[in-house]
Amino acid sequence: MSPASVLLASALAVAPALATAAEQGRSWMAVGSPERFVMSYATPQTDDGVLSLSCTRATKEIGIAFVHEPAGAKDGMRISIDLISEGGNVLLQAEGHRLLLDDVFVLEARTPLTPALQRVLAQGLTLTLMVQDGSAEVPLEGAGKAMAALIEACT
Repeated sequence: MSPASVLLASALAVAPALATAAEQGRSWMAVGSPERFVMSYATPQTDDGVLSLSCTRATKEIGIAFVHEPAGAKDGMRISIDLISEGGNVLLQAEGHRLLLDDVFVLEARTPLTPALQRVLAQGLTLTLMVQDGSAEVPLEGAGKAMAALIEACT
């Protein structure tokens, strides 16, 4: 299992204690350690997660794990993910893996935190993730403090 998959699974495991909203449904959750900072958009107390963003402090790289199964999904496949918000857009190359425990397909990308990526993540109301055969919209409402901590960890 790749580090981003482990981070997504870890974030979902601690979701009940870290939920940013008491409501049912998806919300932003975050957890930090001296080694890394992770934030996820998921449903508390479930395995329902859509997106995980992480920063490994030592490398200053952003990890993105997006739960999406494209047509013809195969372990190790390479695919582009376009991250779009009111702050701009960034095209990343991701690798796909099936998480057998949850039977979900995850697209994972790692990249330095560029100014363009920082604008995409920090500016706007909605983050849209587009791949070859679909997209997902993730509201950025409620992510402000965690997003600022993620950006700080990677700068």
